[in-house]
Amino acid sequence: MAQYIVRRLIALLPVLIVVGIVVFTVIHLTPGDPAEVILGESATPEQLAQLRQELDLDKPLLVQFFTWFGRVMTGNLGESVFSGEPVLQIILDRLGPTVSLTFLATMLSLLIALPSAMLSVWKRDSLLDPAFMSGTLLGVSIPNFWLALLLILTFAVTLRWLPVAGYEPLSEGIWPWLSHLILPAIVLSVQQAGIVARMLRDGMMDVMHQDYIRTARAKGLKERMVLMKHAFFNAMIPTTTVVGASIAGLLGGAVVTETIFAIPGIGQLIVDSIASRDYPVLQGTVLFVALVYVLVNLIVDLVYAVLDPRIRYD
Repeated sequence: MAQYIVRRLIALLPVLIVVGIVVFTVIHLTPGDPAEVILGESATPEQLAQLRQELDLDKPLLVQFFTWFGRVMTGNLGESVFSGEPVLQIILDRLGPTVSLTFLATMLSLLIALPSAMLSVWKRDSLLDPAFMSGTLLGVSIPNFWLALLLILTFAVTLRWLPVAGYEPLSEGIWPWLSHLILPAIVLSVQQAGIVARMLRDGMMDVMHQDYIRTARAKGLKERMVLMKHAFFNAMIPTTTVVGASIAGLLGGAVVTETIFAIPGIGQLIVDSIASRDYPVLQGTVLFVALVYVLVNLIVDLVYAVLDPRIRYD
């Protein structure tokens, strides 16, 4: 297992190199001059030339790339061209709200998806199953921005039960923290719950025809225990992949949701850095998102071995 983890961590390097090349190329081929954005329309040609020199923008793209990537390999993601703060520190400062939102959204989605999928399989010959299928399809189809605006209009504007937007850290108290995150967490969890529930329900339906399920029933085990003890854990292996991908996506920044609810997380940071053409921040944030995806996938692979002891990585 340890060798497998080391091999996967070493495999991070080529992934980050490819991501770095793509991100750097796309960002620097985007129309617009960062120096003009930073200094504004009133800047003189001399001031623009001086700033381009300070940012290395007057050098060939290859030189700029190797200079940037050399710093990245030493753990230095550069500094923001606006605030001058280290990019890594900016990302870490924005990580708290995104982790909080990811945690709440994932917990909500699992609380909805797991019982409903099991209930659907248990009552598969009743009207509950088609109702479940329609519900999951509706959850997957609802646009995030539409649901977010609907929840804000209902619970924040009309009923005034919850704040419209913003974020309070957990250190300010559980209710201020929860009240600011519950609506965006619901928005993100609805779609996630629909996908996870469909995956789990389909996996359990496949498992229900296996020989060991018939054996369990022949031994006199109750249907509820067959579902819980045998079908559920075997069907969780493909479902874990979906849950892991959802977590990685949320940690990478729920751009639309964080923007609508004004949550100062990774998604909002990406939007702000694109709008201001803050190249170092944007490049560093995208690299961070790629790193999160790879690490979460590694954790998902390790969870496979926990769910199914037959899986070995040695």
